Amino acid sequence: MDELLHHCLRELSFDGDLGCNVSRLRDFIVDFYAHSGTPQNTDDAFCAFVWSLVAQQPTVRIGTVPPGVTSEVWIAPQISAKRKAKAKGEEHVETTPTQLDIVPGARERSLDDLQKEYGDKLRIAVDPDAIYAAVTGSHIRFAKLSPMVYSALQIVTRGRDNGVTVVELGQKSKYDQKTCFYLVRQLTELDLVYGLFCSCATMFNAQS
Repeated sequence: MDELLHHCLRELSFDGDLGCNVSRLRDFIVDFYAHSGTPQNTDDAFCAFVWSLVAQQPTVRIGTVPPGVTSEVWIAPQISAKRKAKAKGEEHVETTPTQLDIVPGARERSLDDLQKEYGDKLRIAVDPDAIYAAVTGSHIRFAKLSPMVYSALQIVTRGRDNGVTVVELGQKSKYDQKTCFYLVRQLTELDLVYGLFCSCATMFNAQS
């Protein structure tokens, strides 16, 4: 069970600040037993039991996505946007990574009870420090890992099932392609992503 908990916490970390919904957590559980060689009935009751164990972990938070948030990953503003705002005499409003709106007392409530109240809006995630440690393999804050580079890393880790191309990175982040190539180069030099070459594109994925 400890290995399952570790697996779920790692997968939650790779999903970023907004975590995942109940269905995706169940996918993590099913995937774990599919590769463990140990047969397990992953029915609703078992998944609810695992949820209760994960929910008790000190780094875990349970809540809902704030209204108006559409991106799964916080996209750090480009430095050029700050320069343009300054040049126009406009004030550049700094943004910070979006966090879940925490559900009070969620740890003490059953999954069934939470789902009845919040439905598909219910999410489970881990705190930012745990995410950083999981996706970088260290608690040390690397100088090269600027907010923009970290946003790119989180897009890659969230797309870990199929990998992410530089073009897709640009589509998801709205960064230009030159910037995306630079960000990927930084991540590659930090040994945080690796490239897989195919005939149509280069897929980047997070180091495991």
